[in-house]
Amino acid sequence: MYDVYLDTQRLPVTPQSIIVKINNQNSKISLLSGSQINVLQKPGLSSISFSALIPRREYPFSLYTDGFNDVSFYIDMLENFKESAEPFWLTISRDSENEDVEFSHTDVEVVLEDYVIREEASNGTDVMVDINLSEYAGGGTKKIKREKVVSKKKKRSTQDKPVLETYTVVPGDYLWLIAERTLGDGRRYPEIYQLNKERIDERNKGTGLHHYTIYAGQVFVLPMKN
Repeated sequence: MYDVYLDTQRLPVTPQSIIVKINNQNSKISLLSGSQINVLQKPGLSSISFSALIPRREYPFSLYTDGFNDVSFYIDMLENFKESAEPFWLTISRDSENEDVEFSHTDVEVVLEDYVIREEASNGTDVMVDINLSEYAGGGTKKIKREKVVSKKKKRSTQDKPVLETYTVVPGDYLWLIAERTLGDGRRYPEIYQLNKERIDERNKGTGLHHYTIYAGQVFVLPMKN
């Protein structure tokens, strides 16, 4: 048994199969003699594809998160991934009684290439979504050495600093939901994670759970509202 998460959201039904294609960048050059030679390159970025069932009704094998069994919720989530043009995490958590099983946990940063929504008469009101992801590799940044500039302005009084609000996690909470409730935009959950990263990571250390997992009773600092 395994669970599949797109960022912090678990898919309600585990895909029957996940295809990972290890791409390469090799090429061939044709010579004047008519023969060809291979030009070998380093491996390219992997592509990941699978089909996900998004049910409109409850099944014994469905795993809903906080009651999110609305098809539009998952379609909107995919559309947000596409529109934001930002990478997110694909997490595959495998649960097996065999301790020797390899790849018990997969956590890879990806981008959404495309998705196809399929409605078939044989599936009733349920929807199938074909999802194509690509492994993400961000470009490096060049560090520029800058001279230190001494400001002549007076130091700002600590009383003028904005006071950040806090939030206490309750059962059933997750970062997207907290961002939606407190900031009015669930897509701002990475900001909450970054502000509380040390606390969240320390609690999840050694558990093998998703790095966004949170627990009731934790107190988080919230970012400023827009």
